[in-house]
Amino acid sequence: MIAKVPALWNAVSKARCSPTRYVPVWLSLMVGIGLSAVASGIVWKWELAKTQQQFDRRADNLAFALQQNIDEYAQLAQALGAFYDAADRVNRADFAEFSQPFLPRYPGILALGWAQRVLASQREAYVESMVAQGFRQFNIWEGKATEKAIALRSRAEYLPSTYIESLEPFKQAIGFDHNSDWQRRVALEKARETGVMVSTQQVPLEHNAESGFLMYRPVYRPPYRQEREFFQGVVYIVYQIEGLIRASIGGLNVKHLDFYLFDMPVDQLESALSKESVNVDRGFLAFYDSKQRQLVEDRQTAEIAQLNAHSGRSRKSCLDSDWTVCIRTLNVADREWSLLILPTSDFAEKHWTAAATGAIGLLLTSILALYLGMSIRRARTTQQLLASLEKTHEALQRSQTELRWQKMQLEQAFHQLQQTQAQLVQTEKMSSLGQLVAGVAHEINNPVSFIYGNINFAQEYTSNLLEIVKLYGRHCQDPHPEIEELAKAIELDFLLEDFPNMLSSIKIGAERLGEIVKSLRNFSRKDEAEVKAVDIHEGIESTLMILQNRLKATPKREAIALIKEYGNLPPIECYAGQLNQVFMNILSNAIDALEEVFSGSSSSQEAIPTILIRTEVVKSDQIAIKIADNGPGMPEGVREKILDPFFTTKPVGKGTGLGLSISYQIVTEKHQGSLQCISAPGQGTEFLIQIPLSQTMPKV
Repeated sequence: MIAKVPALWNAVSKARCSPTRYVPVWLSLMVGIGLSAVASGIVWKWELAKTQQQFDRRADNLAFALQQNIDEYAQLAQALGAFYDAADRVNRADFAEFSQPFLPRYPGILALGWAQRVLASQREAYVESMVAQGFRQFNIWEGKATEKAIALRSRAEYLPSTYIESLEPFKQAIGFDHNSDWQRRVALEKARETGVMVSTQQVPLEHNAESGFLMYRPVYRPPYRQEREFFQGVVYIVYQIEGLIRASIGGLNVKHLDFYLFDMPVDQLESALSKESVNVDRGFLAFYDSKQRQLVEDRQTAEIAQLNAHSGRSRKSCLDSDWTVCIRTLNVADREWSLLILPTSDFAEKHWTAAATGAIGLLLTSILALYLGMSIRRARTTQQLLASLEKTHEALQRSQTELRWQKMQLEQAFHQLQQTQAQLVQTEKMSSLGQLVAGVAHEINNPVSFIYGNINFAQEYTSNLLEIVKLYGRHCQDPHPEIEELAKAIELDFLLEDFPNMLSSIKIGAERLGEIVKSLRNFSRKDEAEVKAVDIHEGIESTLMILQNRLKATPKREAIALIKEYGNLPPIECYAGQLNQVFMNILSNAIDALEEVFSGSSSSQEAIPTILIRTEVVKSDQIAIKIADNGPGMPEGVREKILDPFFTTKPVGKGTGLGLSISYQIVTEKHQGSLQCISAPGQGTEFLIQIPLSQTMPKV
């Protein structure tokens, strides 16, 4: 290119003498430079978008892996609590037999334990019972394991560690009173009052100088009486950040990704990062250095102070974007952690493609301008140039033909890519719906539990207050005139009669909300990604709960009648969440068909829109699920193609033609079953699902 610059300069010099003749040269230079700049800018933006997409995907994978391990820890605590709920009495051998198999599977967990509630009057009897079980020189203690000789302060009740299964150093923590630490005591009080699992802040561990976290799950006797006087103690797990993080990133690609973990909500972290004078080290837990491949829990080593918006580590560490792009939230029992993920300077790919595009464009522009200048100069002296141009024209025509052929191939490939993308979007749609439903159910469950847990106390307190008011009216025959006037103004007699009824209505509403939350959880089954024995009827009912609004009457048609003929089915081993997706697709299509035939001008017919759901055991090792409607039915040509991908009879924008195709794959490939469609015009439509009672469990 440098060798051609003198020739190009000569052409430009001659153009000064005859500017009209060399107008094409100048136009080609300007257009070529402009197009090269535009193409380079487009490629550069594409590379930036690709880098952002890659970061989002890897950041989401990291947050998902951490949340999945945290959820597994919480599920383990719930399982241990359920074991205590189901057993009338648990001794030391029972606890060890149940707990020990879990420890090798969860490397981040240090210990599983049971802390029993011991009143001050029961302390001596409790110590004697523990000695009788083989714990020599047992006593309730506080502080560190090396300071057991310190006298225990007197309290109304204690929560000593009664059983512990863990690594050997934690065995020394037997008898440690969890109420002696104020941070643990706050979490214990919350767990006891709400009846839900609670996580502590980072606290010192009683067996050494290290720190860790505890998840408490309260146990009541009987289990369904979650009230303070029925509180028996807590099962708990002890885990550390290092084990949790290393277990989560074991199979992930975290190259060139540094991340910080904070024990604070996302909004607080965002606020702290956006203020120059605010330090974010208050809730700091750990920092992972991807270059050194090491986990740092020291604030100074992790350089927390550099995270402020106007300090050395600026917003450029977050892909030139706002901090929210790099922050993910983690739910740890009742607490919220924040995960700040920062790409290193080596994360983003170099923009060589954009530079190469610009360079190639400029090179082609220079060549074209040089060619035009030389062609114009030689056109006057030789006819050979004309022949050369004709040959060049023919070559260009051949190139255009090849380009058309390549364009056709690219269009075909693009069409196939669109089809594949549409199928992936449809597959992920129901998964996203399940996650959304599970999140909504989780968020609703906490306030509903609080309302339902306190309504009994409100009824008891109200009953006492109303009884005092009645006694006052009975024994004080001559009340003050102001009292009589106020009683008439507030209609005291009606208030005494109606207020208990109002509290009963509130309780009924809270129970109904609890049933709805249970149905939402059954439908989502977010935590059931493997084969599990479930009640098929629960999945059908939860799906109907989601579709309840579409079953109601509308101005154009009556309410859709449901006929349920459930058989006596045993628990079925299946992928419950995926079967719920099948029920959702078939029932949604049935409702669409009924709306088509029972709306508008056809709504005057006497028939009632009806959906029949029937379940039964067939062939002794299979179950059958029949979903039928009295809709318009389908001709044979449509019925034969109904299970094909992308086939749909709905208008554009109403359906993708993937619902029944994906349902067919779930039933036949995932469950080794069959899905049949039986339909005829005017006879309605029936879908028959048959799956075996048990599935072949995959080996992990």
